[in-house]
Amino acid sequence: TYIESAIRPCAPTEDNHRSRSRGFEDNRGSPEHARQGHCAPRDHKIITMAKEHPVTFLYGNDDYAMSRHLAGFSSVFTDPTSADMNTARLEARSMSDNDLNNAVNAMPFLSNVRLILFENPSLKYTTPQTRKKFCVFLENVPDTARLVMYEFVEPKEAEKHWLMKWAGKRGDSVQTKAFMSPRPKDM
Repeated sequence: TYIESAIRPCAPTEDNHRSRSRGFEDNRGSPEHARQGHCAPRDHKIITMAKEHPVTFLYGNDDYAMSRHLAGFSSVFTDPTSADMNTARLEARSMSDNDLNNAVNAMPFLSNVRLILFENPSLKYTTPQTRKKFCVFLENVPDTARLVMYEFVEPKEAEKHWLMKWAGKRGDSVQTKAFMSPRPKDM
């Protein structure tokens, strides 16, 4: 989805016109010029991923493919500094519910969205009561957060996994993606 930018693109100036006539290219309004903080790109659009799918669940037994896909989520940030400030990495065994709540509900800093990478949620939420409470929490993830949960799941267990069942009930608001290694007989 796109949102309109409040910043207007730079208008060509007399200096730019003279520099173009001398063979220099004018980069005002270009994506590079906008990344430098001078103005918005000429198309006036800023891409945000958070409104498409605020919750994503990645599962499977191919750790390498999953880790490569996880690395791609940070591409939502144009600046590496804001990426570090707006990314939280949580591991289920060592975090509390309060840590997850703070990471998800914190406002993004100098960005449109925060990225929360949550590893192995099934290790934290083991009983039906805690899973139900967690699912209610997932339904209330704000548009300013992008929660990406990922864990190792065998192919036989994927359809029966409690987060897959929950995602199936939520329809298009939750994105799921499987990363399964090829079986030996398929090679």
